[in-house]
Amino acid sequence: MDDKTRLELYRVMVLSRTYEEAILREYHADKKPAFDIGAGLVPGEMHLSAGQEPAAAGVCAHLRRDDAVTATHRPHHIAIAHGVPGQDDGRDLRS
Repeated sequence: MDDKTRLELYRVMVLSRTYEEAILREYHADKKPAFDIGAGLVPGEMHLSAGQEPAAAGVCAHLRRDDAVTATHRPHHIAIAHGVPGQDDGRDLRS
């Protein structure tokens, strides 16, 4: 693997982790003083993919732009790795 590819995979992994750390902060921001799962800007449960970024980056690096990709659980890192637009604003979490 060349350095350019290695760096791009690392960039995707860092972006995925950074995104999920940000949505986790938003998730917990207004659920205090006592944790209330139904409260706040992001109600309900949140399942993050910390540690799974390399799998998403590696798999999606081999997909074509028009290939479909799906995940049944914790999908944000896969969408980010595949370049799905809109993953940077968190709108899907508030719907």
